[in-house]
Amino acid sequence: MLPYGLNKNISKRASVKNNFQNIQGRDANHITYLVNVNDFLIKAQSGEKMISVKILGSGCKKCQTLEAKVKDLAAVNKIDAVFEKVTDISEMMHYGIMMTPALVVNEKVKSFGIIPKDEQILNWLKEGVN
Repeated sequence: MLPYGLNKNISKRASVKNNFQNIQGRDANHITYLVNVNDFLIKAQSGEKMISVKILGSGCKKCQTLEAKVKDLAAVNKIDAVFEKVTDISEMMHYGIMMTPALVVNEKVKSFGIIPKDEQILNWLKEGVN
């Protein structure tokens, strides 16, 4: 199921404008998420490899630090990824984590309760691309 506001037949970046006609009044995080999902779908259709990265957490300082660190590492190393921040506790429970923050790469829990070292995060991101 596609997020609110996305068309099922996404074929080119020009469709982004059309996809956002119905989301006036949405917050910046929701719009950023939709742009990332739209890019992911476009790249998936063209055969480009992208990975899904989720940061699970309530929004505490450690969660924010992990999110910033993962995004920076992906950007510096030119790794295409779709980032999603998950704050809903019931959704976090589906991953079986006991502590936050948690890092999920391609729907596999890589860490929880700690902020991993940069080298380890980079290894997980590169592993997700391959």
